[in-house]
Amino acid sequence: MTDRVIVYPGQLPQDTDILDSNLFAMIGQAYLNAAVIGSATAVSGLACTPTAPASLVVNVGVGSIYQIDQIDASAYGTLGINSNNIVKQGILQAAQSLTITPPGTTGFSQVFLVQADLQSIDTGATVLSYYNSANPAQPFSGPANSGSSQFTIRSCKCVVALKAGVPATTGTQVTPAADAGFVGLYAITVANGATQVIANNIAQLPSAPFFPTLPQVPFQVQGGNYIYAGQDTGTANAYVVTFVAGQPIPLALTAGLTVKFKALNANTGASTVNVNGLGNVSIRRGNGIALSANDIVSGGVVELTYDGTNFQMANYLGTGTNTNSNTVVGIPYVADTGTVNALIGTYSPAITAGQQVAGLTLEIKLANTITGAATINVSGLGTKAIKTGDLQNPPNGLFVAGEVLLIVYDGTQYQVANSTSLIYRKPSANTTIFVNGSTGSDTLYDGTSATVGSGTSGPFATIGKAVAAAFGYAPSQFTITISVAAGTYNESVQTPSTAGPALVIDGGSAATTTVNGGSIGTCFAVFGPNTLTVKNFTVQTSNPAFNGFSASTGATMVTMNTASNGIGLAVFGCNSGASLQPGTHTFNGSSQDLFLANTGGSINPAGGTVYTVSTAISVSAAAAQAVVGGIINMPITIPVTFVNPAFVSGKKFDATVNGAILGASQFPGTIAGTQSTGGQAVL
Repeated sequence: MTDRVIVYPGQLPQDTDILDSNLFAMIGQAYLNAAVIGSATAVSGLACTPTAPASLVVNVGVGSIYQIDQIDASAYGTLGINSNNIVKQGILQAAQSLTITPPGTTGFSQVFLVQADLQSIDTGATVLSYYNSANPAQPFSGPANSGSSQFTIRSCKCVVALKAGVPATTGTQVTPAADAGFVGLYAITVANGATQVIANNIAQLPSAPFFPTLPQVPFQVQGGNYIYAGQDTGTANAYVVTFVAGQPIPLALTAGLTVKFKALNANTGASTVNVNGLGNVSIRRGNGIALSANDIVSGGVVELTYDGTNFQMANYLGTGTNTNSNTVVGIPYVADTGTVNALIGTYSPAITAGQQVAGLTLEIKLANTITGAATINVSGLGTKAIKTGDLQNPPNGLFVAGEVLLIVYDGTQYQVANSTSLIYRKPSANTTIFVNGSTGSDTLYDGTSATVGSGTSGPFATIGKAVAAAFGYAPSQFTITISVAAGTYNESVQTPSTAGPALVIDGGSAATTTVNGGSIGTCFAVFGPNTLTVKNFTVQTSNPAFNGFSASTGATMVTMNTASNGIGLAVFGCNSGASLQPGTHTFNGSSQDLFLANTGGSINPAGGTVYTVSTAISVSAAAAQAVVGGIINMPITIPVTFVNPAFVSGKKFDATVNGAILGASQFPGTIAGTQSTGGQAVL
């Protein structure tokens, strides 16, 4: 505001006091408008969009227009007319709907112009009360008690209008010129028979004087919005660049104009660019010569600056005489002298406290395999945690003895920047992997589908391949299920000893799905810190060294609804601190043992589990055997049930070398059980 009205105590108020205050405020705002926006007409907002659902109506959103206009072309109260010009602000306070009527002639199209103008409009007409000197208690109604209404508001509005062009044969239609005082904003093109206007029908005019609001400007500068035009739409050597609505659209090529675009095609020689239809202009290298082949590559972002004649390319990729500067960076290396999961790196020269800052990169050769949460002490500066790139503890066995780790300090801990070939994925939901021995392939398909689909979609051929794929996932709360189609699988299915996901292998039905370990190995074996559930399978082996189901080295196995034919060693075997819970099972063939717990392994059937002996079978060692600290723990409160126990011939149980069998009387057999060398059997 340039001027302010002064009033005094006791002064009789004048209408000019209020009128001048309003006038001075408008003039002050006008000079601010001119300082920020300039004196040329400018618009903000006023977005033109289709309706939803689309129809023959478009909406123009709220916005404003800034335009030079006479202060007051008609009397402003007692201040009268003011013929001075200022940059006024006209406002469109509510969205406005415009209806399009397509041309009625077949094969014709028509362009409708959305235009805007700033107009001063008097509104708020009402009958005002006036002072009655003869009887002040009874005011006049209107001037001189005439009862006439008068305007009370002078509004400065943004008026939006639709102007129809001349219908013409499609392809020859022309955008109409804006009416006097108006400025064109959008061209809306519709053809005969159109029933709706969509976004592609609406085009912002290159001359439309839109400007961004001040808070938008830094972000648009940072994002290159004013100079980046996106994907070009031309051909090799003839590039076409188009700025779109919301961007500054160049009206002419001026020296210094910068354009960036993503090339659709590589160039094969001299090239041109056409920016927003302003004509083809040669692209040159900085030394003025034409481009050579592959100076522009497909997908590359090209940066051009107009020099008044040509566009100079700032980042051409051609060959030439270059002077290169190479820097060799040595990363400190040392062999680990610590223990498992507690690395010690004594570097020479020593890493100082001032050097151990975010970004410090080191190499260390592992003395031991990392089995879980780990730390490193660098040059005696104190222990720091070691994490994988996702800030988790390293999985067991992912980083092995002799491997060189590349680690980077992030200010708090060291992150491993490299890994072995065992790459873990983090599952986000329960996942199923499919196997079909008849239709599947371990080389052609990825196991993501039960049936063969397009590309790599289809089942694996072997269960072992599916287990390997499952162990590509990191341990998590989610379960990986391997769904196996009916058939006979001649393989030994074993998990890695490194930590993996909770795994379920489901054969669908023990009557139709068999795993034959033969002389290859144990049918199902789980190792390390892993849990495996096997259900709905029949198993068989021929080698006296192999089990039907086996859990080892601290692993856990659960079986459900399984069956066994002949087994070389034990149907259910457990050792080395592992745990096995055999569920409902049918014994169809002979074996050395039905249950074998060895070297600290434990077998723990659930109460009420039913074991069926379908035919006469024999056990060459015992139905249940616990040796070298192995434990077989049969439920006492709710015992297991053996159907047809008389079909089993051989020793009932054998507890030896500190093995223990609880509930030994539940096992079938024709020969009494035995205890020896510290073994104990509780009946």
